[in-house]
Amino acid sequence: MKVVCHTCLLFFFLFLSVKPNFSNVIFISIDGLSKDTLVALLNKDALPNIAKIVERGNLRSLEIPLRHPDMMAVYTSFFTGNMPNAEEKDPDKILPLKETLFRDLKKEYSGIQTLVMLSEPYREKNPPQLSHLFPKRNTYIDIFLPYTFRSNETIKEDVYQLLKKTKDPFFIFMNITEVDRMGHLYREGAQIYSNAVREADKSIGVIIDTLIEKDIWLETDILLTTSHGYLKNSQIESSKSWIIS
Repeated sequence: MKVVCHTCLLFFFLFLSVKPNFSNVIFISIDGLSKDTLVALLNKDALPNIAKIVERGNLRSLEIPLRHPDMMAVYTSFFTGNMPNAEEKDPDKILPLKETLFRDLKKEYSGIQTLVMLSEPYREKNPPQLSHLFPKRNTYIDIFLPYTFRSNETIKEDVYQLLKKTKDPFFIFMNITEVDRMGHLYREGAQIYSNAVREADKSIGVIIDTLIEKDIWLETDILLTTSHGYLKNSQIESSKSWIIS
């Protein structure tokens, strides 16, 4: 089933046609970040780095057409533009090489470097194995960092080192899972959940500072979204999403 409203492929190729000055893209999913918390913290000026990205673009509200958000399905939509139906979902199914964003990038943009930093989401039992979506040998991804859980502190160091390896033009996909972990352990709206969002903002700050250090901030677009949110003041996942670019 095609999901036009939430495939970030659409926004990526749209921005390429509208913003020709950008030669690089960093696509980040802050998993588990509800729009309620995002907007509340932005309004309190508590997310200065995300605010810099909002100032360069806009904030859109989206809703994934699923009765219950499923990370494997949403990540499949991120990378292929297809949202599997419930009966089609296979936790061990890899992405078809001919259908991925990375293959299309390599085909359409000569010399583009593709990098992936995929972090494992937290679950008490049977966490989604996002790495299963990719074949072990993917000729369309130049650098694929080891798949593991990354705290906010680890994210900051790993993304700094990853950005040091980039060569223009480049496309990076990464996810931040600590906010989602706090949503599962506590709830949306809890102070510890909001603190995790603030720490995610600091990770975005490391990215911005490194881009400025490399003198490519003005040539790099950052696209932020989430795989799912949470119902207000709840541990229940929500399909309501958002995009900043």
